[in-house]
Parts: sequence; C-alpha cells; structure tokens
Amino acid sequence: MSRLPPPGAAREDDRRFRQGLRLSKLSQHKTLDDYNLSFQPEIGLRKGRHLASFSFVEEKANVVLLDPGVVNGLILI
Repeated sequence: MSRLPPPGAAREDDRRFRQGLRLSKLSQHKTLDDYNLSFQPEIGLRKGRHLASFSFVEEKANVVLLDPGVVNGLILI
C-alpha cells in the first residue's frame, strides 16, 4: 500500500505541467502527432516514427540529437 501515489497526485502533476507550460510562454503547444515528420526528409518517416515511439528507452539505447543551427547544439538522451 505504501507504493501507491497519494490521492490527487495525478491531478497535482497535471496542474504542475499546465503551470510550467504557461510560465514557459511558448507560443503554442504541440504533441508528436502534430509534428510533420516528412518535413525533415533526411530523418525519414520510418526513423521519425521509431524515435516518436520512444522505444529507445526500453532498448536502453542512446540517442543524439544535433541541431546544426545552434552553437554546440547537442542533446544526449
């Protein structure tokens, strides 16, 4: 029983997410479904869908995202 989240924990997480999103002042909120994977043909739809599935987490694989438009634009997941 002690491993169960406290009552209202999901609601609190949702509130924190919405508050963080509001404070970030991002102009719009998008999900992976909203992203046009064909926009970057060098990635390819198959690889884009594979990354979007986050199966690399279960595989315990590393993912490196490079952004050539940013100085030192490297993100290691």
